[in-house]
Amino acid sequence: MDRWAWAQIAGWLEERLQFPRGPVLCVVQGPTTGRHLTPSSVRATLRVLGTRCGIRRRIAPHQLRHCHAVELVREGVPVHILQCQLGHANLAVTTVYLASVSPQEVLAAVDRRQPPSVAVGHLLAV
Repeated sequence: MDRWAWAQIAGWLEERLQFPRGPVLCVVQGPTTGRHLTPSSVRATLRVLGTRCGIRRRIAPHQLRHCHAVELVREGVPVHILQCQLGHANLAVTTVYLASVSPQEVLAAVDRRQPPSVAVGHLLAV
């Protein structure tokens, strides 16, 4: 995680000390306080938060991971670095995460590219 992410969870890490020993991300109310969050509870929480924010689409936790990947690529992080950060053994899996990069973004990136430093015209004159 980067410094920004650690800063975002610093308050929670401090507050987490007040709960029973267990996972960092845990249940905070009720009889299961301090225990693992269930996938269904995370989905329900995201649904509630999405509604509060005015988002009409369903939000799945894994979509946040995809958004993170696209954001890093837009910031110029090389795909092989992103692959390591996401923990993918296969680069093909990482590229699936980038399916939401628009064709316009691809064209703009190629258009910004500097010309090659090696002359290739003589290779084409066959």
